Amino acid sequence: MNSELRPLNSELRPLNSELRPLNSELRPLDSELRPFNSKLRPFNSELRPFNLELRPLNSELSKF
Repeated sequence: MNSELRPLNSELRPLNSELRPLNSELRPLDSELRPFNSKLRPFNSELRPFNLELRPLNSELSKF
């Protein structure tokens, strides 16, 4: 299995190098937004059933 994954690892290494700086840039923003995320999570749970109900209607309306 290790030999099967080695080519994939080689392929992904450059992508990892590219994404590392972006990750560093986004980390402070993530920390800043985390408290809002926690506050909004209960609303998300409350709204999910409505979202599921409205999805078919949205699909129908998009035909027009």
